[in-house]
Amino acid sequence: MTMTGCKVYTQSQEAYNHRITGEGQTSRQRILEKVECNLCGSLVNRNSLKNHQWTRKCEKGRSEWSATVNERLAESLLDELPPPEEENTPSEYVINMPTNETTPCPVNNCPYSTKKRSDMRRHFRARHMEDTIVIREEGRLPQCDSCGIFQRDVGQKHKESIDCKRATKSKEAHKDAKLQKAAKEIIFNVKGIPIKNVKSFKYLGRTLEENDEDWPALRQNLNKARAKWTRIGRILSREKANPKAMASFYKAIIQAVLLYGSESWVITKRMMQTL
Repeated sequence: MTMTGCKVYTQSQEAYNHRITGEGQTSRQRILEKVECNLCGSLVNRNSLKNHQWTRKCEKGRSEWSATVNERLAESLLDELPPPEEENTPSEYVINMPTNETTPCPVNNCPYSTKKRSDMRRHFRARHMEDTIVIREEGRLPQCDSCGIFQRDVGQKHKESIDCKRATKSKEAHKDAKLQKAAKEIIFNVKGIPIKNVKSFKYLGRTLEENDEDWPALRQNLNKARAKWTRIGRILSREKANPKAMASFYKAIIQAVLLYGSESWVITKRMMQTL
């Protein structure tokens, strides 16, 4: 049995708590929240941040802002570094869950509660992956070595189910996110001066991002192609070139600029529409 189109569970803790308790910010409030651009220091809406970083306003303020940030970073990092965060050690929770009674999650500061034992076990699989849950009414159950749920059936039939495969993908995504977070905390020094970590940089004229997206390279080529076509098209129009000649110029020059390096891109449907 194969499965396609599965979405990895990536809901944030803040969104999850709001859904369970109603407290905290809504999705719209988080989208409209003002955040600081890490390239120029301007305050923009969270959902407009990516588009803002491609504007002229952001480009103009980068050099001054990056110099200020580098000074602050050097001063802070040359001081004594704070101790690393202690990792949460796995814990075992033994609870009672009487029938038809709402039972809160035994983990401190977790707002989840449910009447169903199966839901409690799924909650631990999704939110407390490293911990063990034992419900006295069910006894100690085996754990699936793929998705991590505690239940009686953890054999091949369960592992081939959509639920197990989806949860396994989510578990792997969480592990990857943890590794990436640890990698970002590594600080490299050159002659005692810390090097600033950046989310994107240019290599051989191509913009590379930490999340391996090819949108920056596409937008960069698109801007270059538009600029060149503006200049060339102006001359061709002034000389009253016929459409066939203009098409030849477009194929020879504009497409070459627009599609430069595209052989190595991972092109999505939305990127193809933009192109």
